[in-house]
Amino acid sequence: MKYLFHTHSILPGWRLVVREDMGMPAATSEDEWTITRSRLAADTNPDVRKGVDEKGWCLFKLGGEFADIEAELQRKSGKRS
Repeated sequence: MKYLFHTHSILPGWRLVVREDMGMPAATSEDEWTITRSRLAADTNPDVRKGVDEKGWCLFKLGGEFADIEAELQRKSGKRS
């Protein structure tokens, strides 16, 4: 089984992973994405495989900062900065 890794055509920091046999999620269209690689299951991160198996896709963004982690932790705990 192969996992297809895509980069968004306008916002290249966004990545989408789908299984070859499942196709694109209904919330997007294939023409918004460029396939950058395909990987076998054994060469795909277990968290990515789990996301694809549970939802049919895995979406993530590159380019985070450590400040983003702190901000998310504060949001989750209900604190304001």
